[in-house]
Amino acid sequence: GIGTEAGKKALFTLIRLLFTSYESKKMFNRRETQILKKRELGGLWKNWSENIWHKGNFFQKYIKFPQTEDDLRAVLLEAKEKGIKVRASGQRHSQPPQILEDNRHTPKLNKADTYVIDMSVYQDIQDSPDGDGNIHKLDGSPFIRMKVVSRNSQAKEAVVVVNSGTREDELEYFLATNNLALKTVTAGGIFSIGGMTSNDVHGGSINSGIFAETCAGFDIMQWDGSIKQIREEDPIRKDGFRPIQFARVNLGLLGIVTKIFVKCDFRLKQESLQGRMAFIHTTIVDEFVYAFKDFVDHDRMECFFDPYTGGFMPLMWNLEDKFDKTGNPNNPSKLSMNTIEHAVGNLYGSPLQGIFSKKGGRLGLVEKLVEATATDAQYLGKHVKTAEFFVQTALKNIATSQIHSAFTSYSEAWLQDSARCIFMSYFVKLPNLGPEGLAKTYQLLNDVAAIVSMEGNFHITAPMEFRFVKAGNSAMAGTYNADPSQVYVNLDLIAFIDPGKSKKDPKKYPKKLLQFLATVERKWFEEEGGLPHQGKMYGFYDPDGKEGNYCVPFNDNFLKELSKKRDEYAPDARQAFNKYRIELDPNDMFLNNYMKKLIS
Repeated sequence: GIGTEAGKKALFTLIRLLFTSYESKKMFNRRETQILKKRELGGLWKNWSENIWHKGNFFQKYIKFPQTEDDLRAVLLEAKEKGIKVRASGQRHSQPPQILEDNRHTPKLNKADTYVIDMSVYQDIQDSPDGDGNIHKLDGSPFIRMKVVSRNSQAKEAVVVVNSGTREDELEYFLATNNLALKTVTAGGIFSIGGMTSNDVHGGSINSGIFAETCAGFDIMQWDGSIKQIREEDPIRKDGFRPIQFARVNLGLLGIVTKIFVKCDFRLKQESLQGRMAFIHTTIVDEFVYAFKDFVDHDRMECFFDPYTGGFMPLMWNLEDKFDKTGNPNNPSKLSMNTIEHAVGNLYGSPLQGIFSKKGGRLGLVEKLVEATATDAQYLGKHVKTAEFFVQTALKNIATSQIHSAFTSYSEAWLQDSARCIFMSYFVKLPNLGPEGLAKTYQLLNDVAAIVSMEGNFHITAPMEFRFVKAGNSAMAGTYNADPSQVYVNLDLIAFIDPGKSKKDPKKYPKKLLQFLATVERKWFEEEGGLPHQGKMYGFYDPDGKEGNYCVPFNDNFLKELSKKRDEYAPDARQAFNKYRIELDPNDMFLNNYMKKLIS
C-alpha cells in the first residue's frame, strides 16, 4: 500500500528514477554538443572497471575529441606550448594508470597537467570512389574511418586501414560486409583498435599471436604534429630491431596513433566461420590432455574453467573454404551503436547488464545487483557452494544465450553484456601444445582451484578463462620470443568489486582479495616465469617486502622486477624500445609517471 513505509520508499524510488532519466537525457544532449561541436570536455574521466577515477576541473577542458588531422595537430601544438602531457584514450578497458592517475580522494586539479585524446570521433581516411564507408563517418565529413587497401587472392589475405579510435565490433561489421575477417578476435568487440595495439591484447587465435602481430603498419602523429609512417617492411635498425616491433604494443608512448593497417583473412560466405562448443568434466590430467589434443587443432579456441567441479567449456572456431561456392552471403547483424554513438552516450567498453537500457548506465539496476551479490559470495568462507553457483550460472548464461546467439549469426564476438569487474591476466610459456604443454596448463589451472575450493579462502565467482597464444616479436609484449613456434597459455582471473565510487578504490579492496591475487601472482610470475598482460591488473605484492606480503596493484618494486624479467626474456628489447621512443618524443610529451616506471 502507498501509505506503508515500503510503499512510500517504492514511490520515492520511482520518482527518483524518472527524474534521473530526465536528467540523463539533458546530460546526453549537453555531452553531444561538447563532443561533436566544441570537441572537448572537463570533469570526470574514469576507466571501465572504475579503479581509476580522475576528477578533473570542469572548466579545464582536458579531454579532447579531435575529428580531423588538423584538430589533433592543434591539440598537440597547444600541449607543447603549455608543457602538458598527452595520452590517448580508447574504450577505457585498460586497468593500469596508463592514461591518468586515480585522484578520487584528493582535491580537484586547478590546472590540467594531461590532455586525454579520445579518438572516438577521429577520421582521416580518404574514401574510394566506389566505397561503402558512409555508415562509418561523421555527417558532412569528407573522410571515413576504414577501408580495404589491398586483396591478395592467392594468399587469401587482405589489408584494411582503420582509424585507431574505432571499436572492434564496428571494424568486424565492416569486414564481414567485405567478405573478410580478423585474424585475431577478442570475445566481444569491445575494445578500440588503437587500444588493442597499444597493449598486448590477444584473442583465441592459436596460430596468429596477439592482435598487434597481425598489423602491417601504423601512422603516428608525433609531438610536433608531423606524421610518422611505420611499416613491417621497414629496414632493421642498428640495434637489431625493426620499428614495427616498437609500434606493435607501443603503450601510447610513440605519439598518437591515427591509422592502423590490419591484415585480414578472406571470409567469402557467412558459413565460412564454423563454431563448436564442448563440455567436459574431469579431475584427471590424462583425460584433460586427451580431450584438448582435439580442441587445439581448431584455428581458434578459448576455454572457461569451473575450478569447483573440474568443468571445462571450450569454444572453438574454424575458417573453412568448403562453403565458398555453396554458402550464403555474409549478412552480419547490424550494430546497435557505432563508435561515435558510444562516445556521445558515455557508454565505453563492454555493455553493462541493465533493465532500462541495453547498455546499462545510470539505470543499470541489474548491473549493480550482479556486482554486489557476486562480490559478497567471494567472501563467504565456509560457503563454497555459493561461489560455485555463480560460476555455473555464468557458464549457463554464456552457453545458452551469448554463445548460441554468436553461433547462429556465424560470429566469434559472443560477449553481449558483462558485469563490471577487474582482471589479472598472465602469459606463461609452455613446452609445446602436445601432452607435455597441455599437462602444464592443467596444473596451472588446478593451482588456483586448490586455493579457491578451500573453506575460509577467497572464492572466485566467475569462471577462469584460458587461451593458447603464439609467440611474436613485439618488443613490449608478454609473448615476445625469438622462437616464432613458441606457444603460451594466457590465464585470466576475474574478481568483482562492490559498486560505488569508494568501494571501487583499490585502496579499499578487501584484504582477502589482495591476499588471493598476490598468492596466485607469485605462482605465475615467480615460480612459472610468466609475464602480465599490459592492460590488466598486476603487481599485488612487493618482491622486496616480507614473505607473504600483499598490496594494492602496480607496486613500484614489482614494476622494477618486471623490467628485469623482460630483460631476461628479451635482451635489449626494452632499452631499444625506450631509445626509439626518445627519438620520436624527445621532450617526453607522451611519457607520464606510471609509464616512466614501467619502461625505464
